[in-house]
Amino acid sequence: MSSNPRPTASNGAPASRGAIAVVVVLLLALVWGGKQYAMPDFVACPDCGGRGIASCGAPGCEHGEVDCPGTCLRASSPGWQKMNVRGHSADELWVRFVHDDGSWVAWNDRHKGEVIEKVEGRWVNRGRCPVCQGKTRVACAKCQGKVACERCAGRGRLRTWL
Repeated sequence: MSSNPRPTASNGAPASRGAIAVVVVLLLALVWGGKQYAMPDFVACPDCGGRGIASCGAPGCEHGEVDCPGTCLRASSPGWQKMNVRGHSADELWVRFVHDDGSWVAWNDRHKGEVIEKVEGRWVNRGRCPVCQGKTRVACAKCQGKVACERCAGRGRLRTWL
């Protein structure tokens, strides 16, 4: 009788050294460098854009928000165009406003959420919109942004394995 008993399989037969080596290698792979297989990874939900909020179906509702009803500049405002302006990228979008005397002024897309108003025949920037606080979107009146996304169950993220 040996003082060093051999490991046995569940059926009572001796386990092979090859099988034990495979188990050891797999365990080491999970511990060192194989974490991506052992730990779940998450990505933003494509249905809700990572917000966890779905659209309720009301006109203009996207992820529980609608365009600001105020007079601020928004992505949906008409007239956005690319312009060559010294000191600015050629890819920036601008919107032009024509003064009463025929001259004009333009603001770029970094001014979204700001109120542009005509004062004594000239367009002026009044600053951040008081309705949306410069965000250009407000909570939908119908759902108030409380409809959870079905795909991610309101978490805003999905597992990339299992």
